[in-house]
Amino acid sequence: MKEKYVTRKKRIRQLEKQVSQLQQQVETLTNLLDSVHQMLYATRPRLARSMLREFKRHHQTTPVVKVKPRRRLPNPSIAPRADL
Repeated sequence: MKEKYVTRKKRIRQLEKQVSQLQQQVETLTNLLDSVHQMLYATRPRLARSMLREFKRHHQTTPVVKVKPRRRLPNPSIAPRADL
């Protein structure tokens, strides 16, 4: 059985509606996740401190260490040693 033809504009409207619904769902889930984290951190301060340490360790920008150039050694002379 054939599906009914849907115009391009109608399909765009449908997709825009779906996108807005998904955005609302994401916002709701994000708020729920934040509230759960807040509750966990409030009831378990040790967990909160360890999570903060992990976050800082992973998201800390590493400082750029400058490598000092090595001093160039003088070229040895081609002449034979004097004690030989």
